[in-house]
Amino acid sequence: MTNDVVDEIWKLVTAALDNGQERFAVMALPFRMTERNMSLRQGYAWKDFWAELKAGNDLFEKSHVPPKASVCDGRYAFAPGEKGAPAPEVEEGCPGPLAKAVSK
Repeated sequence: MTNDVVDEIWKLVTAALDNGQERFAVMALPFRMTERNMSLRQGYAWKDFWAELKAGNDLFEKSHVPPKASVCDGRYAFAPGEKGAPAPEVEEGCPGPLAKAVSK
């Protein structure tokens, strides 16, 4: 990500917060989470962590709505977000559908 892109994100975040928005979700990923890119990185120490991130990215790509995120047993878990809802906070624990996502 270039400095110009970071600057653009920063301007969006500060404008939203300055105008009363309580939260602003940003999903920053180390690379495009395609199946091909994941398979190219199978030997990397971070592959399991990246697979967790890919689950959230897949939900976003399917609906174009930010997913609900949780930290469950020290790992990220995601559930579908709600269209038009404010950016959800990251939850501690494994509530509702997130518990099912982790148990897979």
